[in-house]
Amino acid sequence: MTNHHKQWRFDPLDSWFFREARPFGAATGDELNSVFPPPAYTVAGAVRTLIGETQGVDWERFADDNEYAVLRQSIGVGDDLGQLKIGGPYPLWNGERL
Repeated sequence: MTNHHKQWRFDPLDSWFFREARPFGAATGDELNSVFPPPAYTVAGAVRTLIGETQGVDWERFADDNEYAVLRQSIGVGDDLGQLKIGGPYPLWNGERL
């Protein structure tokens, strides 16, 4: 297996809000806290979606269709990240990692 390291930078087009993973009804007074930086699994989901979109994935068929078997090995399905390894996220300030 070949290791390919990439550093990706995400720039907001609008304000970002990353909330707790609890459902709204489970929070006291129906309020949730914002979290920053976003959890790694949130960033992993964004990266996996980007990879899938560039490959033209039909997400309704992705989990079960043999057409996507190789891609599933690479980016996984659900809680399984497959061969994908994610480090971070690491916030930047003026282009420097904090």
